[in-house]
Amino acid sequence: MLIAVVAVLLVLLAVGGHGAPTPCQVVTIFGLKTSDCERLGLTSVPVDLDADVKVMRLADNRIATVRDDAFAVYSTLQQLHLARNRIVLISRGAFRGLRNLQIVDLSGNRLTAVRADGFLRHLASVRSLSLAANPIVAVDAAAFRPLVRLERLSLASCRLTRLDGHLFAAAPRLSDVDISGNRLSSLPGDVERHLPAGLRVFRFYGNPWTCDCRLRWLRRWTTTRRGVVSWDFAPRKTPTCAAPPLLRSVSWKHLAVDQFACPTSIVLNSSTSVQVSSHQLPIAFLCPRPTVGGIKR
Repeated sequence: MLIAVVAVLLVLLAVGGHGAPTPCQVVTIFGLKTSDCERLGLTSVPVDLDADVKVMRLADNRIATVRDDAFAVYSTLQQLHLARNRIVLISRGAFRGLRNLQIVDLSGNRLTAVRADGFLRHLASVRSLSLAANPIVAVDAAAFRPLVRLERLSLASCRLTRLDGHLFAAAPRLSDVDISGNRLSSLPGDVERHLPAGLRVFRFYGNPWTCDCRLRWLRRWTTTRRGVVSWDFAPRKTPTCAAPPLLRSVSWKHLAVDQFACPTSIVLNSSTSVQVSSHQLPIAFLCPRPTVGGIKR
């Protein structure tokens, strides 16, 4: 009995009286020291791992908040995987000091917005960022401005209904963009001007697109970039129309550019003229002034 008590005391002394160390597995993958802490039921970022770790795998835990300087002791970190936690809040300084970080996976959490003055400000070195499968409804126009080296961005399966036309302006190195599976019905024409010249993959299927004249620029863009940019991942991952009714469920690849049209409207300006307007091209028809004559009985 005495021996058992002594053994317990020795274990407590070994961990400094602060509880058991985080039971992560340390392995080397492709020459990178990796701490595998997945599926451990963690509620916060561990601070007792090896300081020289290069890859941290924290997916499938119960982390809800990432506080300022949460990774301060891991200054050489290159990859951070936080997918499928319960993250609702990431403090502005959460990633401060991580100057070598290249891959960040935050997919499958509970983030609702990406702000310009938020946690992305310290991710200037990141090349790949995934925010997929978060209930994100808003992304600030300047949100990605600090990410000057960003090459891959995923906003797939969020709840976006609109994107600012200047969203990609500050990320000239982007080569792979995924906005599939959102609630987008259109994209502003300004997006075309700011799409990076080096873009090679653009996933935008799985959205309820309104295939009218306001989206004609994107259909034309896919035509002019054929063979350069991959956008049609048939059979199930190809863009289709949700509106207008005549084009519902029709695949983009079966539609010509001119079929992305707006209906003609007729506006009565006065008793002497009729204006026919089709989007931006008004056509005026002058009609003769009506006359009133006698009526023979």
